[in-house]
Amino acid sequence: MGEQDQYTRRRRVPRREFLRPVGVLVGGRYYVTRALQIGEGGLKLEFHRPLEVNSQLALSFLIPGQKMTVVRSVVRNQEPAPGEPGLLHFGVEFLNLDFALKRAIRNYVALTKRPTYGLAEPHG
Repeated sequence: MGEQDQYTRRRRVPRREFLRPVGVLVGGRYYVTRALQIGEGGLKLEFHRPLEVNSQLALSFLIPGQKMTVVRSVVRNQEPAPGEPGLLHFGVEFLNLDFALKRAIRNYVALTKRPTYGLAEPHG
């Protein structure tokens, strides 16, 4: 069983496509990149530089209908972005998500007709 299969099996909650800007504070530097998916446990985002698995980040993003959110998170995995040399995809887990924000993310994910459970978006 590959690493991606193991990660997919561990996911307990669905994710939804979330193509929105996200601020990333890492190592004292701030970057703006793009989130790809969101779930109440974390985000999948793209980033142009490698990040160590288990490194901690501060993320800032806006969930539609909510105020700007800042959460601590930890990098759980990384993989090359398919078809985009030099770009990486990261799975990050939220560390300090309060109940109201968790509920807002859950409601946002529930608005989709087809939540995403794996690392990649389904085709079709």
